[in-house]
Amino acid sequence: MYITFILIFFLSFLFLYFFIMTTQKENFVSENSTKKKPSCACVYDVDGTLTNLSYGSNKEIAIDARASAESCINAGCAIGLVTNNKLCTDKDPDNCKITEYAFGFNIKDPKQVSEASRKLKKKIITGENWILNNIDKGNAMKSFSQKLSNKGCGILIDDNVLQSCGKCNTFDKNSYCPAPWGAETEEPEMNQVKKSYKCKFFSKHSKDSGDDYLWIPAREIDKNKKDLKNSMSQMGGTGFLWNDGSQTSIAEGITKEYWNTSLTSGNVKEFSKKCQINIKPVYNPTLKTKLSEIKRCEYKKNPPKCKTYRDCENYMRSNCKNKIMTDYTYQCLDKKNKKNKYCKIVPK
Repeated sequence: MYITFILIFFLSFLFLYFFIMTTQKENFVSENSTKKKPSCACVYDVDGTLTNLSYGSNKEIAIDARASAESCINAGCAIGLVTNNKLCTDKDPDNCKITEYAFGFNIKDPKQVSEASRKLKKKIITGENWILNNIDKGNAMKSFSQKLSNKGCGILIDDNVLQSCGKCNTFDKNSYCPAPWGAETEEPEMNQVKKSYKCKFFSKHSKDSGDDYLWIPAREIDKNKKDLKNSMSQMGGTGFLWNDGSQTSIAEGITKEYWNTSLTSGNVKEFSKKCQINIKPVYNPTLKTKLSEIKRCEYKKNPPKCKTYRDCENYMRSNCKNKIMTDYTYQCLDKKNKKNKYCKIVPK
C-alpha cells in the first residue's frame, strides 16, 4: 500500500513537471524555437515611440504602448524592435527595461513574455532575434520581412517621419529626405498627410508608394491644423526641428489614441485584407501597466518648482500633451518672498 502511494505520487509529480515546462515553452516563441514564420510583425522604434521626446530607458519617459502591442499579438504578429542606439542591445545596462514599461512585459525576458502570453491567451513571438540596431528604417524593415511568411506584412511604428518611408540621411538638413507628402525641395500636399502609409524599402522619391510594409506614425497627425507662415509641413522628427509649421508637433509616442484611430484608415484595412489578419483596436488593455497616469496641465493650481527653464520644459512634456513648441511659452522665475523658483507658463 505504502509503495503504491509513493509510486502514484512520483508519477503525478513527473506529469505536473513536464506539463508546466511544456506550457512555458509554448508561450515564449522565438525565431529559434519555431519553424513556422509569423504572418506579420509590428516593429517599434524606441525614442519618441516607446518614450516621449527624451532619450533613454527610464520609467519617467516611457509611454503606455500596450494597446498597440496587444492588437498586434492578438492578430498573431511578432513584436520587433529597431533601435538607433544601444537600447535593448547587449550594451543596454537596463536590459530592455523600456519595453517592460511600454508593453507591460520585457521582450528579452522569457518569464515575462510567458506570463504575458498566459494572460493574453496568445502566443507571443519576440525576443533577441527580433531586435535590430539600424538607423535606416527601410533597410531594417527589409531585414524583418525575411522573418515573415508574407514579406509585405510588416508594420513599422515610428515617430520619425523623415526616416520611416524610404532611405534618408536625416542628420543632414540639406539632403533630400523623402516623405509621403513632399520634401524640403517640394511644396507639401496636405491631402497626403495621413495616419498610415504604404512604404517601399528604398524610396528615391518623396511620393513613392508601395506595399513593402506599412508605417503608422507615433505622433499627432492633424492636417487641419494651420501652418505657421512661410513654413512647410513635414512634421519633423525626434531630435531635429526644422520650424516646419504646426505639423512639427512634439512626439509623445504611440499612445492608445494614436494607434486605435490609425486602424480605421484605408491603408490598414487594405493591409489586413492582404495579409489575412484581423488587427483590431484595443481600448482596455489586459496587461497591467507599470506607469502612473499622467496628469494634464495642472500648472495654474500648483505651479511646478524649477531651477532652470529646462525643468519647466520637462514638466510640459509630461503634463501637457507635449504641446510645447506651438502652444506655450515658459520661464523659471523667482516668486516674491520665496527661495524657490516656479515655472511661469503662458499659452500662446
